[in-house]
Amino acid sequence: MVSLLGVLSTALSAGEFSPPAEGPVAFRRDRMPLDVETMADVAEKLATLADGLDPQTARERRGAAQMLALSLALDPGNSAARGLIEDFTAGKHKRDADDGKMEKSRASLWQVIGWLDTPEAGPQGQSLAACLKDVLVISDPKDPRGESLREAGERGKWAGWIPPLAKYETVVAAAGDTPVEPVPAEVRLEKATVKTMLFSAVNTGRMPQTVPFVASVSMTSERTDNDAPFFVHVGSQAGAMPTGDLIKLLEKQHGKLPAGIRVTIGVEGSQILPPAKNTPAINAAAAVLASAAVTGNEPDATIIGTLDEAGNFLVPPDLWSQLRSLGKGSGGRLILPAGAADTLPSLLAMEQPQFFFDYEVLLAVNFKDVLELSVKNPEGPLASATNKFRELREKSTTLPVGQYVGNPFVRRRLLETAQEVPNHYSARMLALQGSGNRPVFLPRKLLIHELRRAIEPMEWITKRTSPGYTDEEIPRIAPTYETCRSAVDGLFRYTEKSDRDLLTLVQELVAKLRPLDRATTKARDYYDTVSPMQAAQTAIMTTYAQVSLQLALDGTR
Repeated sequence: MVSLLGVLSTALSAGEFSPPAEGPVAFRRDRMPLDVETMADVAEKLATLADGLDPQTARERRGAAQMLALSLALDPGNSAARGLIEDFTAGKHKRDADDGKMEKSRASLWQVIGWLDTPEAGPQGQSLAACLKDVLVISDPKDPRGESLREAGERGKWAGWIPPLAKYETVVAAAGDTPVEPVPAEVRLEKATVKTMLFSAVNTGRMPQTVPFVASVSMTSERTDNDAPFFVHVGSQAGAMPTGDLIKLLEKQHGKLPAGIRVTIGVEGSQILPPAKNTPAINAAAAVLASAAVTGNEPDATIIGTLDEAGNFLVPPDLWSQLRSLGKGSGGRLILPAGAADTLPSLLAMEQPQFFFDYEVLLAVNFKDVLELSVKNPEGPLASATNKFRELREKSTTLPVGQYVGNPFVRRRLLETAQEVPNHYSARMLALQGSGNRPVFLPRKLLIHELRRAIEPMEWITKRTSPGYTDEEIPRIAPTYETCRSAVDGLFRYTEKSDRDLLTLVQELVAKLRPLDRATTKARDYYDTVSPMQAAQTAIMTTYAQVSLQLALDGTR
């Protein structure tokens, strides 16, 4: 008897709950006839109903998956629903819901269905209504409103989104049966590559600098021992990145990870993942590649941003510098955090609309979004929007961007793309450019970034630790002055009147390079107590210290 109970226990713990897939979702959230607050409220009530289930049958287990899938589709940031999926998948869920609260939730959802079932709610609202009816029938089988619905069967579009009923069945082995060995996990994708921005140390003159560069990050996956846990290695043995948080992200997204799979991620042309700054910079790209090994969905994108422990996709502190260092693209997708929305219009202010044709910029809120937006062969609205955008980009090459996007037909197509996929920011920004209402000035914080960038060429002078210049260095001073002067003066047109105090301050600093240039070619007078070159160098150092302090103070406001 004991051995039979052991067999039953083992069988019942396997495959009872299959989490929902990424899609296709049955409806378009952005076209839902409900405001954001109402959708969040519906999502909360669906999570309450799922939490109140103690599923004993395959239909109930599948119903819990349906409720939680709907909850996340309506409110992707719903942490309660994500936590419940984790608990159900791990077999740790314990019923924890007040019956009165569940009844109120069901009553509220039936009211929402009453509106969504009307012609005025449109096809997207009606699709949601069909899904809600399916789950309410499972939540309360005794409700008379569900009798006819039960007889008619499911109405919602669940195919491909929620696994079929068979996936939730438990298989009980008969006593004495030989246990079936689990099928070894298959490697879904052996190789993949994405791009991101990393940092390298370079020497400019006498001073080393850390500069951003576009890096190709590659993944290879292979089968190992069947009993070995899923394993991810990032970087070389000498510079390996900690992967505990990455594994947690993958488990949160995909549930239990397949055993016997080893994933290795490295930076092309690099033996060691360089400085500590690269650990957060690479984590989103690494997570996307490791996910591809699990799902088989090959990615193809440049990804800039960092993922936190909860899976939120965050803006890096030096996003503007990274965007300015990207260089010319070939139209590939660029995935940025949603928080970048405030920064991107400044590229238009700097008369760089071509950036949004060089890169198809898409914004993501979380890890799930990053995965969906970076897949090489997207489906649904993203595929449609990408194809439309590619057509517009291909036809843009014969005209200046400003003239092209100002065409009413082109601008209308851009607006349609932005409406179809609201986080398609290339379409949004180019439509803004075409409207004639683009921003023309840089925000003060970004102006400070540009001013620092403009005077970077003179750092070899401002950071000197020894007096005098060699014969090789003296000819570099005049070109350095011209480069910095041209860059700083070029920012005048992007600077508001209220910010020109900063511009003037930096112009004064750059102007002090001229006396230094003259002094290096002038012989020292016998009566000089301080040489002209030393005086010029001291003036530069003093002014540079004042400018650096002022830019630092303004940059923190």
